[in-house]
Amino acid sequence: MKKISLLLLFFTIILFGYCRCEESHRGVVIEKSPRIEEGLIPRQIEWEGEVYFYSSSINSYVEHADFDGDGKEEVAVSFATYTGGDVGIPAAFCLIYDGIEGARSLVKTIKGNDYAGMLSAIDLDRDGQEELIMYSHSGAHYTSIVIYDYEQEKYKPIFEDGSACGIEAIYGETSYVKVGRANWEKEGWSYASDPLWEV
Repeated sequence: MKKISLLLLFFTIILFGYCRCEESHRGVVIEKSPRIEEGLIPRQIEWEGEVYFYSSSINSYVEHADFDGDGKEEVAVSFATYTGGDVGIPAAFCLIYDGIEGARSLVKTIKGNDYAGMLSAIDLDRDGQEELIMYSHSGAHYTSIVIYDYEQEKYKPIFEDGSACGIEAIYGETSYVKVGRANWEKEGWSYASDPLWEV
């Protein structure tokens, strides 16, 4: 009887510890993200003759801003997809919608690298109209940035670059993109080493 009581106490402590750990994990890692309106992420999307299926197991991102300068907010969403078949090929997509909630119309489809990353809306050139910055990732290290501006009634890429050593759009008195490059001249260089930075 004593052994059973000790076993029950042991499993209770383990279970309590696991629950506390899970709570801590939820509190630190999982943050409440802006709500993505229903219907903005399609179950599947066609691109250049290939069908991609939405993957809900990977993070999706949303950004609201007046990208086209009409005084009304557009909505951009980025999300992960995979092709069908035995070996699914990943791809990130970003969709830009115009109109009001419940009556959105798709105005732009953008394909990124393998996995969706953050979206940002920043007036980089200080013309009073925000640009859309789309991050996407591939492999273990590579991240790309594409910046879209709305010009002559079209969303146009005005900057595109990527790096396996870090890349970031910086906004301030002077806005710029900071791109890390491998310093192959440095002995023992690895992806964890300090890269050479280009601006």
